[in-house]
Amino acid sequence: SEDERKDAELAEAKRQLAERDKRDAVTEAAEKAGIKNPRLFYNAYKDEIELDDKGKLKNLDDILNSAKTESPELFGASET
Repeated sequence: SEDERKDAELAEAKRQLAERDKRDAVTEAAEKAGIKNPRLFYNAYKDEIELDDKGKLKNLDDILNSAKTESPELFGASET
């Protein structure tokens, strides 16, 4: 029905907005953490990132710390 179609479109729009907000928050935090390519970081780790009930990032610090070990090339020049 028309209502079901509109409900599905609204749900999809909300999902896309939530994904955009998550991506923007993660890439901003990644830049601040010294990641050279925040979009690459987001694409690599997006499935591991959790949000709380209010849409705030929950475990990003843990993921950033893991990334420093797993993928140090994502970060700026290494300290040698």
